[in-house]
Amino acid sequence: MSYEEQLAFANEKNLFMIHNNIKGIFLTEDCAKVRGEITSASLNAMGGIHGGFLYLMGDCAAGLLARNTGHTFVTLNSTFRYLRDGRDAKALLAESSLVKRGKTVTIVRTIVKTEDTDKTLAEGEFTFFCVDK
Repeated sequence: MSYEEQLAFANEKNLFMIHNNIKGIFLTEDCAKVRGEITSASLNAMGGIHGGFLYLMGDCAAGLLARNTGHTFVTLNSTFRYLRDGRDAKALLAESSLVKRGKTVTIVRTIVKTEDTDKTLAEGEFTFFCVDK
């Protein structure tokens, strides 16, 4: 499946991404980007972007990159750092880059930024395990 077909599949069939207003916007061999619209459901009780939404953005971008080989992966482990508040953001971008691709384990680094100001809100690394090799 081409990268464009993989993006279309994620955007049409990944109900969790659809439910959370996250869309894949870019995919290559070593980079993936997703965009997330901030809605009232994305906010915590204090009115800021919920940390779970930031993590979700990172995991979606990282997973899209891990799966670009056509294999099935699950998140094995992650480290994620929250760096600043994105209270006024209307949309976020998460960009993932490949750290290492092995036979069964793939490691991906992700940065989550505001779309309008390009401020980094969070960053992390995700380790994926290939379940179908």
